[in-house]
Amino acid sequence: MKKILSFLLQGTALLAGLLLIVSAVFLAMLFLTGTQGVILWGVTSVIMVIIGGYAISGFFKLKGTLHRKSINITLLMFSFLAIPLTLAPAVLNLTLQVADRYTSVSSAPIDSDRKLQHYKYMLESYSGENQNLENYIQVKEGSVTFYFKEEINKELIQKVLDEISDNRDQYAIVFSKLPERKLSIFFYDHEIEVPRIDNVSTDTTMLGAYHEATASIHLLTPDSLGGEEEFKRTFRHEYAHFLFHSLMNEKDVSLLKVPVWLNEGTAVYFEGNSLEGSETAYQPFHSLTTPGEWEKSISFDYSPYFQSGLFVTYFLEQEGTDILQRLLTEMNKSTFDEAFEKVTTKPFTEYEANFLEQMKKDGRIQ
Repeated sequence: MKKILSFLLQGTALLAGLLLIVSAVFLAMLFLTGTQGVILWGVTSVIMVIIGGYAISGFFKLKGTLHRKSINITLLMFSFLAIPLTLAPAVLNLTLQVADRYTSVSSAPIDSDRKLQHYKYMLESYSGENQNLENYIQVKEGSVTFYFKEEINKELIQKVLDEISDNRDQYAIVFSKLPERKLSIFFYDHEIEVPRIDNVSTDTTMLGAYHEATASIHLLTPDSLGGEEEFKRTFRHEYAHFLFHSLMNEKDVSLLKVPVWLNEGTAVYFEGNSLEGSETAYQPFHSLTTPGEWEKSISFDYSPYFQSGLFVTYFLEQEGTDILQRLLTEMNKSTFDEAFEKVTTKPFTEYEANFLEQMKKDGRIQ
């Protein structure tokens, strides 16, 4: 009985020790840069190796039963498990630094507060995406599953299916084919219910969203969105994101490689009626590459959606409707700028200058 109790106590001590050291490293990472975090993990690993060596040495020197050597075994297990377990927060800290540089609207280095915001968003996203779908009424039509909170709206389902069917040829021209992978579509009655799918936007409400992690579109109903035409336009925008990401997956291109303006511009292109009129402001596309830059550019007087949609329209007209397929194929093994020059034979800066000149001549950009 004493032996069993001793083993239980040592097991508890092992778990408590691992929890303590991982928690301590995690907290330390909040105040360290990615590189500093890796150095801390390296120092911790060296200490664990020393502890492990001491445990092994004691194990062979100590005479007696396995029970008498159990403390050495516990120390050895502690040192052996602590190294990979403390690596996790170090890698996460390094990843957060890269992600923050990509998404943040601030140019300041990431601090502990922003790290906590990222962790909070990750936790909320995980719990939100793993919410109990039994609370929704589900209707499956082919590869598309529709989710309603209260009652099924068959008319709304048909509108979405008609939009996909009516624009199938146009989608196929640009993307080659419609993806076979599953798509989920959620409907909401209020703006506040539409989930945020990034940690960038400062908006508390959204009219529609596409979440690649779960291949899901989130939409307000036509009555909540301002009418049927606005609903169709929003759906076409979000569905284009689904198609664009599907093409990226097919070509095995990382999201980090693709400029946000190209993704959003393609979605605007498929809206169909959002490129009327003109824009008085213009920002170089190199300043609209990341979600953080994109969000930072939006103001009362300027929205990057219009010029991005104009560029994608111009791009398809000049280079052919299969240009996105060719571009993403090249981006599999090169950067955007390298791939762009290869498929168009012009550097992007020169191409953008030609585009801007043409848009000014046409009166689309003042």
